[in-house]
Amino acid sequence: LFSYYNQDNQNTIAQDLQGGSLNITGNSILNGNLSVIGNINVSGTTTLATLIVTGSVTIQQNLTVQGNTTIAGNLTVGGKIVTSGNRPQVAGVSTSAPNLTATVEGTDTAGIVQVNTAVGVPADVRIRISYNQAYGGVPVATLSAIGQESAGLGMYIVSSDQNELVIGFSNPPAANQIYRFSYQVIQANPL
Repeated sequence: LFSYYNQDNQNTIAQDLQGGSLNITGNSILNGNLSVIGNINVSGTTTLATLIVTGSVTIQQNLTVQGNTTIAGNLTVGGKIVTSGNRPQVAGVSTSAPNLTATVEGTDTAGIVQVNTAVGVPADVRIRISYNQAYGGVPVATLSAIGQESAGLGMYIVSSDQNELVIGFSNPPAANQIYRFSYQVIQANPL
């Protein structure tokens, strides 16, 4: 063992250290690799610039990721997929149907749109869902009618791009009705 105490910065500098246990009560700086044959138990916060795990990882509490996440393999979810975020903007687009209102409950990823009609609405009316955050590419959108009356409208996707989803109807909505449908939007990035 070769070590000495540096009085200026109050650090002990050791080149080789062997023993049954090591107890350090102050700050420590390791200028090299650290190999541990047993377990590491950390009771405080750990900050790492890069983490590479070559085996499996088990997380027994919540995991919060504050950046983008890339998964090269399959993603298996044993619970539910829950999206969060602000509501997108939704509006009826037709100068000939001023008495149509549309509301949305959901996020850019998924939600339910409700369309209320006060008077008869022409078939050329459109519903525009404008995303809060633009997608990085053109996303894939799906629509599903909720209820028989909504299914009778024959809704379809007029257009879909990074910023908005526009929905049309094959049949004119009836007066004084409430129509509901769900949407799901996922961006697909081909390799």
